[in-house]
Amino acid sequence: MPRDPARSRHTTPAPAAITNSDEFAVGDFALVSADNVRFRIDGFYLQSASAVFRDMMASASGVRELHFTDERFETALVIFRFLQLVTTSTFGVFEPGRELFADYEELFGVVRLCRFLAKYECGVATAVLALRVKEGLMGSTRSGAHAFIVGAAIGDDALCVAALGVGPGLSWTVDDLPLDMHAPTFEVGARCLNPLALPYEYACLIPRAYHWALGRAFLRSVGPSDMGDHFKKFLAVAKAHNGDVGGLR
Repeated sequence: MPRDPARSRHTTPAPAAITNSDEFAVGDFALVSADNVRFRIDGFYLQSASAVFRDMMASASGVRELHFTDERFETALVIFRFLQLVTTSTFGVFEPGRELFADYEELFGVVRLCRFLAKYECGVATAVLALRVKEGLMGSTRSGAHAFIVGAAIGDDALCVAALGVGPGLSWTVDDLPLDMHAPTFEVGARCLNPLALPYEYACLIPRAYHWALGRAFLRSVGPSDMGDHFKKFLAVAKAHNGDVGGLR
């Protein structure tokens, strides 16, 4: 019998197959990412991480599995990083001797994790993330801008100020992004938190109020020694004008 074209156009596609995480394969509860990876974990980790998760688990009617749907920041990589934080208080991008965030994609993944933590109100995990970034900042020679962006994403003004205090001589590596993503003033050796030297995609990760305060502080400061103070003053102006703009807005 010939196939009905109208029916074939409206056929619901089969759901994608779910694969299981090798790293998180044991536990009494499961999280399924928006890109169909299942992570198993003991439920008490989720309950201690977030009241939102506690409520979701209580309303699951006996089902020991949560399915995420937002493909922007509920992906397998984000959930993997989240579970690292809540189970071990560690984070793969902060291994000893490793530069803080290897490239843009890694930094973007951390910003997506920040959005996940904010959505599910994971205050303790957010504090652990900030602590790990501060530790990496002290041990790295080229991480000021990366740490600043994470601080802005989670609304941690103290982390932003600490990032601004990193000494001179910082620069972007030319391999981070295609050259056309850099502002015309970019040059190796430029201060990495010069707003005019920020690569475009990095600048897009910074909330508007933080980006504005950064630009004003850079114009007023003589160097890392006083840039943080100027930044705090201008950020306070932005927050007073727009209300609480901390993180992700």
